[in-house]
Amino acid sequence: MGSVKTRFPLETGFLDSGEIHLWRIRLDAAAGDAPEWCYRVLDAAERERAAAYPDEQRRARFILSHGVTRLILGRYAGIAPEEVAYGEQANRKPVLAGPVAASDIRFNLTHSEGIALLAVAPGLDVGVDIERIRSLRDALGLAQRFFAPEEINDLRSLSEPAEREAAFFRCWTRKEAMLKATGDGLRFPLSAFAVTLLVGEAAAVRWDRREPGLRGAWSLASLEPADGYVGALAHCGEARPVRLFDWVAGRDI
Repeated sequence: MGSVKTRFPLETGFLDSGEIHLWRIRLDAAAGDAPEWCYRVLDAAERERAAAYPDEQRRARFILSHGVTRLILGRYAGIAPEEVAYGEQANRKPVLAGPVAASDIRFNLTHSEGIALLAVAPGLDVGVDIERIRSLRDALGLAQRFFAPEEINDLRSLSEPAEREAAFFRCWTRKEAMLKATGDGLRFPLSAFAVTLLVGEAAAVRWDRREPGLRGAWSLASLEPADGYVGALAHCGEARPVRLFDWVAGRDI
């Protein structure tokens, strides 16, 4: 998923390029190197959230993912990571605040176990989601609780448990990416819109019954961030080029 970049891409005209940048952060591989400096750049709210994790590994993953997010966003905005400030849109979607708010840099962060993804886009709403594919006791039963009829039928057509579980998580991440891009959260059930999920089908929204203002043109892209993981990227408007980057501990971006 992309090669390591050691020069930061902002000077290439990122804000005018129309590209979406997607950063992969390997949390467990770097956990021993980063949490100390990452913790120092977090704000009070992030430190409070980190302290709430009783499990040391999950706490380290949170500190690393949020610290590196500050590092990357700070470099886009031209400020130190500890100077990055967050605000919220009316729908509670996080945005950059303070002096750099006018830059219109949009972002979204997601993580699952040892992998985090950070999507950064110039001037358009973006959402990203990742899940590790794992065994489910009843993937079809879960789908019947949360998914749209077409999605349930697609899952039912898959007889192999491994195929069904992978398709379930493709569907789940595409829906979550959409909700993150629109900032809907729990406002609408997952069954309020339908996405594709079968191998060989391009990632796409089939239909959307949410409020008219949320039913604009949205683009979906399928991601394979690492072996055993699936993910999705959603953004408003027509499909944009996506550039992939790895964050590597100990290397200046």
